[in-house]
Amino acid sequence: MVAFVGWRAVGLWEDAGRRPFELHPLWLAPAGLAYLVGWLPSVWTFRLLLARSGQRVSVPDAARAYYCGHLGKYVPGKALALVIRGRLLVDRGATFGTGVLAAGLETLISMGAGAAVGVALLPWCLAGTEAEERLDHLPGMTLLLNRPLIAGAVTLAATAAALPLLAALFTRLAAKLAPAESRGAVRFTPGTLAGGLLACGLGWIAHGASLWCCVRAVGGNPAASDLPACVGAAGLATAAGFAAVFAPGGVGVREAILIETLSPRPGIGAAAVAAAVLLRLVWLASEVFAAGALFYGVRPRPAAASAEESGR
Repeated sequence: MVAFVGWRAVGLWEDAGRRPFELHPLWLAPAGLAYLVGWLPSVWTFRLLLARSGQRVSVPDAARAYYCGHLGKYVPGKALALVIRGRLLVDRGATFGTGVLAAGLETLISMGAGAAVGVALLPWCLAGTEAEERLDHLPGMTLLLNRPLIAGAVTLAATAAALPLLAALFTRLAAKLAPAESRGAVRFTPGTLAGGLLACGLGWIAHGASLWCCVRAVGGNPAASDLPACVGAAGLATAAGFAAVFAPGGVGVREAILIETLSPRPGIGAAAVAAAVLLRLVWLASEVFAAGALFYGVRPRPAAASAEESGR
């Protein structure tokens, strides 16, 4: 995948006349801020899943575990991210097993939301590109491309149909790992999962805005109408990178999808290559900053306060 990305990047650069990329540093701060803000709905979902598992965790402790866990995805297999989140919640309102399970379920929800957002926005990603012309002759594609809301409606219907089954499965898994005294409180409803998906879906808008800022930072000239394409590309690329367990942090996979999705768009072109690489650097730097600040900045709560909140 890395070799393919490199080969594709060189080809696009040569097509652009070997034009050197510009860097506008003022766009880096909003790109990093938008990325971190985009995970706040996931923190809310993570805490909600812990609560539905009978474990009460404060917002600062949940945010600390969640953002620190991001660094674990750069280890092949990505399971270390769940271990970090579970471990950092021990003695802060949750058991290790429940913390790991809630982190795993939240990851599935957030990545599922990203994939769903990407599929729903696929017509916007393809609009005005050569890919639209190539796919236009396929059965059903003309209707899909001309009426983009259909993609969103189908995605929403398929997700709603799967929620009852997923809720029952998540409840059984959580009950097996929860302490004996709190198993009766474990319950995931379709509404719980729907709330998590909706919240995480809103978070992907911020991730798309981060990508849009990175395109501007490397000298691209994306229009405001390119934002839906950036949101869809960010969701699809990140979800595909997560599914590629062999790739630490989805390296190569994410960049390949971003380049292929954004490079055909007017105003972006070859800047998609530099934007994909810069996005990786900005997101990693933001994760390191947030993890360090929260790990050392969020202190354990006094025992009395913890007991009082657990009794609520």
